Amino acid sequence: MTKPMLLMLGIVLGGLVAASGASASVSTVASTVNIAAAANGGKIVGFSSEALDENKRPIPEWQINNLLDGRYVVGNSTPADSYGWSSAAPPSDEKPEWFTVGFTNPDTGKDITHLISRVVIDPTTDDPLFIGRWVQGITVQVSVTSDKGPWATVGRYLVVNRAVKQTFDFPPTEARYVRVLITSNHGSDRCVEMGEFEVYEAIIPGEQLSELIIRLENLLNDLKRYRDGQLYKIARENTTAVTTKPPAPGTPEAPGTPATPVTPATPAGPEVATPLDLGALSLILPPDWSQAEGIIEGSEHLKLVLNGPEVGGAPLVFTVEEETLAGQVALTDFVSVVADRWRQATPNRGQAAKLGGAEAWYLEMVKEGQAYLMHCIVKDGKGIVLTAVAPATAVDDAQKALGPLLASVKWQ
Repeated sequence: MTKPMLLMLGIVLGGLVAASGASASVSTVASTVNIAAAANGGKIVGFSSEALDENKRPIPEWQINNLLDGRYVVGNSTPADSYGWSSAAPPSDEKPEWFTVGFTNPDTGKDITHLISRVVIDPTTDDPLFIGRWVQGITVQVSVTSDKGPWATVGRYLVVNRAVKQTFDFPPTEARYVRVLITSNHGSDRCVEMGEFEVYEAIIPGEQLSELIIRLENLLNDLKRYRDGQLYKIARENTTAVTTKPPAPGTPEAPGTPATPVTPATPAGPEVATPLDLGALSLILPPDWSQAEGIIEGSEHLKLVLNGPEVGGAPLVFTVEEETLAGQVALTDFVSVVADRWRQATPNRGQAAKLGGAEAWYLEMVKEGQAYLMHCIVKDGKGIVLTAVAPATAVDDAQKALGPLLASVKWQ
């Protein structure tokens, strides 16, 4: 699963927990270990500013790492070299002060992801509360990707101007990095200050965890459909050229120089293949191909999207598009329309071919590093284009992978 999908999974998991009703509630508790503490593998991986001395050097007593050192200002007792953290400027909505905390395994030093549900802020610093420098407005964000985001907001809170630890809970959320945006203090125009920052994992009881697993299995199916939808979007952007109704018949000029079209291989045996009926044509889905699910409803022309084996470092994508033509349009006229819509691409090859017993025209177009291997057919008043999208450096491999699929094509 990709990192953006992990972020989506974590956020939706939080939504599942938060949305649970009385009849199927999922209760969680926070652990007692502060995973943001430096002693437990927490670390500052980014921040907006620190207080500087007259020589523009950071002041150790007010440095950002003091937020995670586990040393607190209590009453009149202040650690000798840890007063808390102070920024170099006051915060605002337009220009917040901020810091980002990352999590590592204290034994291995490797970055790790936690399921968290609580942050705790101690606003207390060595400066008195009445001068208004302590933190007030905050936004808590998480990322499972990097310390640069993308970020998902889990809550916006107000920290009261009192010398006490303040706890903020939210639905369990996957996080490898936590960022805190500070948009206000309690009135100072000089800086914002904070004493300590803590983060706690979520603990889900075993029987309720089983319930979540069932929900997550459903969520993973949704994510698969989302992934297929993204593949379709890429393919759709590159194949819309074949869906425009062609103009009146004219004299075409087929692009490119003649070359040998794709030679279909022997179709896969019925015991390991899946027949697909599209009305105008049928084909057999080889075992190393899969049909994209739930992403072509409402499309007027797109009839099929398939995900194939990996070639050249990317999955092979295959589409079938079909359009009812106005009147009797010759194949050469239809090919001209298809080629004209690809005039910004580089025509590699063009050649008459046969596909499933029908007359076809095979085109290869290259655009922005992608090769588009197209079979154009006109049959029974319909213009049909079968397109495979593959890296331009892997055309030969793509043709081999397409062989069993194209060999199985039959016209109804």
